[in-house]
Amino acid sequence: MEYYASSIFRYNLVDIRKVEEAIDIGTAIARISVIERLNSTEEIIETIRKFAKVIKDKFERKEFAEEVKYLLSDKLTKEEIDKIEDMLIEREGDDGMLHAQMVIRRDFENVRKKAIEEGRKEGILDLAKKMLAEKIDADLISKLTGLRKEQFMK
Repeated sequence: MEYYASSIFRYNLVDIRKVEEAIDIGTAIARISVIERLNSTEEIIETIRKFAKVIKDKFERKEFAEEVKYLLSDKLTKEEIDKIEDMLIEREGDDGMLHAQMVIRRDFENVRKKAIEEGRKEGILDLAKKMLAEKIDADLISKLTGLRKEQFMK
């Protein structure tokens, strides 16, 4: 490893083709640079797993998870990113409980959003039925609500 210094800053250069060197140096820039070069999902997950083994600090692991989510949002599916985040934040003991709480909170939020959307659909259906009861034309109701006639004319 080579160190270069100017009159103000010291920095080291990392060969990002060498994952082990980036792991040894352990800087966020080295990690992100290595991951950014990878193409297959398997390579990405395996490399992140290697980095996760050496990152001990909980705050640093969370930061790394956020960086990975941002960096890989266009390369991986949401499920793959969630799997990586779970792997990075996973802990033993009390921290494990914190991780479990985070997973439960995320799952609850997904269920809550789905329930709101379904509730909105039920509300539209109720409105369409009330409009029909008020003798409003079924074609107009369908056009305004986006529902098919058979959905509200039961």
